[in-house]
Amino acid sequence: MKRRQAELGPPLFMNVPDSHQLIHHLVVAESGDVWLYVMSQERTGMLRLSVPGRETGLYTVDADFDLLSARLTIAGGRLYVMASSREETAIYSVELP
Repeated sequence: MKRRQAELGPPLFMNVPDSHQLIHHLVVAESGDVWLYVMSQERTGMLRLSVPGRETGLYTVDADFDLLSARLTIAGGRLYVMASSREETAIYSVELP
């Protein structure tokens, strides 16, 4: 099955992977931490990486719809996430540690 999926061309090639994450968006905080919106079958959310590149946490959004995309921005010590599905868009915020 994996081999067959690898041979498919777009748009069927754009499947969500089992474990290797698709990176959809990133933003860098003033502290130097990198925030990534990642998606895989194992986990989907905002992954925080320290300056040396170590994972320091995964933050998720409790949306009542399936996320298809998300955009991140940082302002005033908060991380803002604009999450979208085909029908809905919502904005969430997380206080930065």
